[in-house]
Amino acid sequence: IVSVTRGHTATRVAVALHDLTGGDARYRVTLDTGGGEPVTIGEDVDVGAGVRRGVAFRIPGGEEPLTGRLVVAPAGGGDPVAWAPFVALPPAPPPSGALGVPRIATQSGAVEATVVVGRHERDGDRLASVTLHGVAMWLVPAGGGDPLPVTGEKSRGDWPTGTYRFLVSRRLATGVEVPAGRYRLRVTASAPDGTSLRAESEPFPLR
Repeated sequence: IVSVTRGHTATRVAVALHDLTGGDARYRVTLDTGGGEPVTIGEDVDVGAGVRRGVAFRIPGGEEPLTGRLVVAPAGGGDPVAWAPFVALPPAPPPSGALGVPRIATQSGAVEATVVVGRHERDGDRLASVTLHGVAMWLVPAGGGDPLPVTGEKSRGDWPTGTYRFLVSRRLATGVEVPAGRYRLRVTASAPDGTSLRAESEPFPLR
């Protein structure tokens, strides 16, 4: 069975084909949802003996599950040689605490931040993992003002679930040095279902 989490926008899915007959052949992969003509996925694929070939395709985003079959047939026509159930489910809303409130510790003038990003949850014998996207951190002047980026553009993206510790200094990733003062650390991210998340620390001095 091929099971994926379906996003609000197109979702990329990859499967591998392996010919067990010991010969070379060309195949066509289609997605049959039972609601009309099967949709051809990508280009025809040549699969050599003993070789695995990947097939990547995109499905449109949506709020409803998409079910059907992935069907593999000879590219020139003929009966299917293999198929697999296909299930694409909409992403679940993020659980409470998917983005932790930053904790700040100061010692000898150094400021250390601890941030929990993502979450693992156990439901019976299953472990559900939430990975956050577009994670970014900002220094926000406690007295008001525009937030200043702590992380550079290259640092934004999908952060594996975990606890992150790092030092906060007046020199930002952009090379800009901010004035001494009191700040909050703000963390922003997007959940798999598109929900915007934000967490902010208590004010702390930055000297």
